[in-house]
Amino acid sequence: MDGVSGGFKGSTDAGELDAKGGIFGDWELNSVSGNICVGIAAESKFEIDASARSGRLLIENEDIEEKREANINEIHQKVNGGGKLVHVRSVSGNILIQ
Repeated sequence: MDGVSGGFKGSTDAGELDAKGGIFGDWELNSVSGNICVGIAAESKFEIDASARSGRLLIENEDIEEKREANINEIHQKVNGGGKLVHVRSVSGNILIQ
């Protein structure tokens, strides 16, 4: 999904889940074994709650204060003062936050 501009819920068992847009409502993204890519506009105000149980969490969004650990698999943080919730869960896939 490209151009999401409100609340959004998406899930997949094994396919790729890709959501990009503005955070004007809560987002909930879930995957069993597929990868999740989240694209958020620069300087957006939101709260990120992401966890990859056995996959990796990769952060390429400059607004998120990245943990300095080599292999992180979860993050919970208010970004730019906080706002709507972006809730992302993956059992065995990777999560990329851009």
